[in-house]
Amino acid sequence: MLAGVDVVLAPYPSIPPDSETVLDHLLDSGCTAVDVYKRREGRLWQSPSRHVIVELAHITRPEQIVSVGLESWDSDSDGEGFSDHRAKGDLRAVIEHFGLHDEPLRAMNYMDAVNIWASAG
Repeated sequence: MLAGVDVVLAPYPSIPPDSETVLDHLLDSGCTAVDVYKRREGRLWQSPSRHVIVELAHITRPEQIVSVGLESWDSDSDGEGFSDHRAKGDLRAVIEHFGLHDEPLRAMNYMDAVNIWASAG
């Protein structure tokens, strides 16, 4: 089920369909298409133990949103295993470095935003 609509997919074809074919199938199944215009740039930031991907996205449509994404990235360059504890520490270091803890940020994943935009009609 996708966004509350029953989508029945045929067995995966031997030749992958192009994006227009997939979009047509989803629209025929009752899904709503939402145009999203976004400019994105990302950088690697060296945290105390690993790299963190810092992504800034400026969405201009369907509404103005500036999105900051942080993702701990395990390059495994030191041979130590990846752990949630280290990842959280790395993310806290980025938040502190850039002063993000003082910003009015709201945690939201992209699919939550798309659902809000689709239901706004």
